[in-house]
Amino acid sequence: MSLHLVLGGVRSGKSRYAQELASSHEKVIYVATANAKDDSMKERVKRHQADRPKSWTTLEAYRDFSAHKKELQEADFVIVDCLTFMLSRLLFEKEEKVEHFQWSAEELQEVEEIIHEQIDELIDALGSTPSAIVSNEVGLGVVPESWLGNVFRDISGRAHQRVGARASEVTLMVAGIPLKIKE
Repeated sequence: MSLHLVLGGVRSGKSRYAQELASSHEKVIYVATANAKDDSMKERVKRHQADRPKSWTTLEAYRDFSAHKKELQEADFVIVDCLTFMLSRLLFEKEEKVEHFQWSAEELQEVEEIIHEQIDELIDALGSTPSAIVSNEVGLGVVPESWLGNVFRDISGRAHQRVGARASEVTLMVAGIPLKIKE
C-alpha cells in the first residue's frame, strides 16, 4: 500500500502538496469530505476546485467508502481532503441525536468507534491505490475552551495515530514546507 498522510495547520499547504503528489498520475479521484453549508465554505470549495485539473474525478463522500471500493481501486491516485471534515461530520451525526452535546463516556466511546470503523473502511477501500489523506493537525494549537473542542481535538489526535500507523508515509506541512515524519 502506498498511503500518505499529509498533516498541517490551516493554510499550511496540505492540499497543494497532496495535489503535487497526484500531479504525475492520469486517473485521479479527489474525495471531498466537506459539507459546504455556509458562504465561506462554498468559496473554499470553489477555490479547491479551481486549483485541481478538470480531468480529475470528484467523489463527495465522508463515510461508507466500501460502496466506492471498485472506483477507488481503479484510480491511479486518490486524494482524500480532508479527514478533519470527515471526523466532524461523523461527530455531528451523533449531535443530531443528543441535545446540546451532553454525552456520556459511553456515547463518546460509541462515536469514536464509529469514526475508527469509517477510517478503517476508507483505508481498506483504497487498497493498494497510491493515496494521500489530508488532515488538520489541531493538536498543535491552543487548548480549546469548550468541551466539544477538547473532544474533537482528542478524537482527531487518535484518528491521526490510527491513519499514521497504517500509512507508508507521513508529512507535516509547516509554512508550505513539507517535513517528512515517516518514510
